[in-house]
This record gives sequence, structure tokens and C-alpha cells, in this order.
Amino acid sequence: MTITNTTKARGSDGHAVSSAPGATAVQAFYAVLSAGDLPAVLAALGDDISWHEAAGTPFARTEPYRGALEVAEHVLGPIASAVPDLAVEIAQLIDLGTTVVVIGTYTGTARTTGDRMRVGYVHAWRTDGTRLVEFHQFTNADVFTSLLLDAASDIDSETNAG
Repeated sequence: MTITNTTKARGSDGHAVSSAPGATAVQAFYAVLSAGDLPAVLAALGDDISWHEAAGTPFARTEPYRGALEVAEHVLGPIASAVPDLAVEIAQLIDLGTTVVVIGTYTGTARTTGDRMRVGYVHAWRTDGTRLVEFHQFTNADVFTSLLLDAASDIDSETNAG
């Protein structure tokens, strides 16, 4: 997974800000995710993370995922398998204190269909100042799902067969 950061952190007034602890924690997560460092990703998320996938996407569910292992098993792993070249481009990071908003674009190619994806997203993070506590994904569910649905079904079939 590739992370591209094309802007500096911005405060609610739109001006560049110093790296506050919450923004630093979010940036650190994207850095270890981009590096493919699974142990560091799990450590960054921690056991208490509450993870909400966008409604209507293949990995969404009524209740949030709880803890790094659930997120890795049911979200990050399947997405990485479905879109091996997924890039998470960061256009803007907005530091609002304990809330950090990231605006960007997902790009990649579906493993099963070869279809290309380019879809915008908003990630809303809540921190306790230094630790990631909650994640909410907002994206165009139709575009995201059309690309991932076949791959998600393939992954579910493989999981249920084993």
C-alpha cells in the first residue's frame, strides 16, 4: 500500500500547523501502513481502536471493528489482497485537536477484474492526544464497492472453504 502526502497539516483556520500529537499519531499510522510494516500498523491501531468502514462498502458492518487484529483481518488484509497496488493519496490533513481529518484519493487496480479505481475519501480520526482511538471512513460506496465486491466475495469464499 502506498501513501502519498501532497500537503502539510492544516489547522481549522487553514494555516499550516506544527505537528500536534494527534496529527503526529495519524501521520505515523499512514507512514507504517505505506511501508507495509504490519507489526507497526497493529501497534499504531492498538487494542482499543474503534474502526468504522463507510456504509455500503464491502467491509462495512453495523458495529465497528474493535482492535487492531479485527481491523487487519477484516479490512486492511482483504483490501490489500483485493487491490495489491492500492495507493492512499493524502491531499489535506486538518488538525482539529483530538480530531484529525484526512482528505484524499484512493487509487489502484482490482486484482480480480483489472478495473482501475480513483475515488475520493475523507478519514476522520479521533485521538486521545497521542493514541488513535476511533476511525471513520467516508467514500463513494458505489465506486469503492464495484471495484472490491468481487474480490471481497473471492476472499470470503477462500476463508469459508478453509
